[in-house]
Amino acid sequence: MLEDTSGDPNGQHQRIQKVGKGHDGVVAPVGYRVVEVDTESCAEIRDLVSYRRDLELARSYMATFVASKADERGTDRLNDALVIAALTLYGRVFANGVRRARVSLDGLNGNQQAAHDYFIHLRNKYVAHAVNGYEQTTVIAYLTDSPRARPEVTRVGQRHIDIVALDHSEGGDFVDLCNLHVEGIRERHKKLIHAVYQELWKMGKDAVYALPDLVAPAGLRRSDVGARRS
Repeated sequence: MLEDTSGDPNGQHQRIQKVGKGHDGVVAPVGYRVVEVDTESCAEIRDLVSYRRDLELARSYMATFVASKADERGTDRLNDALVIAALTLYGRVFANGVRRARVSLDGLNGNQQAAHDYFIHLRNKYVAHAVNGYEQTTVIAYLTDSPRARPEVTRVGQRHIDIVALDHSEGGDFVDLCNLHVEGIRERHKKLIHAVYQELWKMGKDAVYALPDLVAPAGLRRSDVGARRS
């Protein structure tokens, strides 16, 4: 899992994506051990990296929607899925949950704050609920309306309308917001990585070398999905 990474202090941290529920074993690069670290700053790093993933996925989905042609046939369902997924992930970043760190909104200007509030309300009030203004069903009846026909109900049915929650311009605003948040997380992450270096230095080499080797996380089981997270 780590055999292609580098222990060079100037090397890039590799992101690993595993398709499927299982995980490969941990293989360290030649000449190195890889240990698991849990110092004071590590909890915030874990939260920020998780937030960054949500925001980058949300940005990617919304950017795909923005790049689509508004009048292209056959894209309505795809666009709906992209917008719903993007808003869901964005809202997750700012919801209360097991992640304790928070993504700051202090750097937003008035227009950006208004856009953020709109996207959060859109997610909370519409996307997260089954009955909303973007999905409307009306039961209808057809009545004869001609002097040559007797009054009669000829057909009963329904009209169902799906409306994609955002237009392309609003989608662009959403992508810009995600970029701002990701950049803020990147700066905080750099400082926290430096803090972990300092925390390991204070522990001393003997304590650091006594840390446990990194092990691959367990695969996701069905029984885990229903369990309460802490």
